[in-house]
Amino acid sequence: MNQLSTHPTIVVGVDGSTPSELALDWAVDEASRRHLRLHLVCASGIDYASDTLGAVIPVIQDECKRVLRGAAEHVASIAPTLQVTTEACRGQAAAALVAVSAQADTVVVGSRGRGSVGAALAGSTSLQVAAHASCPVAVVRTLSMASPTRPRVVVGVDGSPVSSDAIGYAFAQAAQREVGLTVVHAWDVEFVEGVIAVASTSDLWERLGDEERALTAESVAGWAEKYPDVDVRTHVVRGHPVDVLVSESEGAELVVVGSRGRGGFSGLLMGSVSHGVLHRAQSPVVVVRPHPTDGAR
Repeated sequence: MNQLSTHPTIVVGVDGSTPSELALDWAVDEASRRHLRLHLVCASGIDYASDTLGAVIPVIQDECKRVLRGAAEHVASIAPTLQVTTEACRGQAAAALVAVSAQADTVVVGSRGRGSVGAALAGSTSLQVAAHASCPVAVVRTLSMASPTRPRVVVGVDGSPVSSDAIGYAFAQAAQREVGLTVVHAWDVEFVEGVIAVASTSDLWERLGDEERALTAESVAGWAEKYPDVDVRTHVVRGHPVDVLVSESEGAELVVVGSRGRGGFSGLLMGSVSHGVLHRAQSPVVVVRPHPTDGAR
């Protein structure tokens, strides 16, 4: 399985905002560390017929080109040897980024903070791209903060095929960044497939806990053999997956989640756990989409 795509380009959406600047810095670091090209995409947001907007179109297009020039100059100032290309797209940013994701290794987007609608912590563009892109999507709300201990990559697992892809991606990231990996599996009755608890006895919870620990160990075993130099820790705990992953994200280098896990409807492109982590995580989050064979299955 190819846990990090061999496509040689990191794509990042830029629009001149502070969130997109954070995404750009993260993308520069990722492309530099992995010796990949960087492709900057700015979408004009124009999706109407030209004759309905008239003279406004050139102004918007010029602004998009200005944003791209500024972003390219910023990259040159901090990573002068990085190969950079730019693309000004007409239409909405989410559609443009999803389109280029088919040829990308990773798509990187910023996530806007609290705005006029306080509950909307992640922007619609980042959510749409994470839900529909053909490659892993990094959503950068904030860059990793300094930690009293060495930062680690965190991955959420649940035993699903998408979860396996996320584990492989997380191991590769930990190996490349030369940091440890924390494998998190949070479970509760509603997240344990096929189990209905009729009484909350200690024997029941102990049995379910044993089953979930065995599931996690099985999910990680093969990847740990492939990456023997990665320091792996497992954290299996009874609790809500979003709450546990958000807690683990504090001081983390990166949080990795699958786009959909166990118990979801097959037609859903974004599971409730990945959606919740995108809203609340305190570190960059990478959403790993299922391979085509997983989607077909």
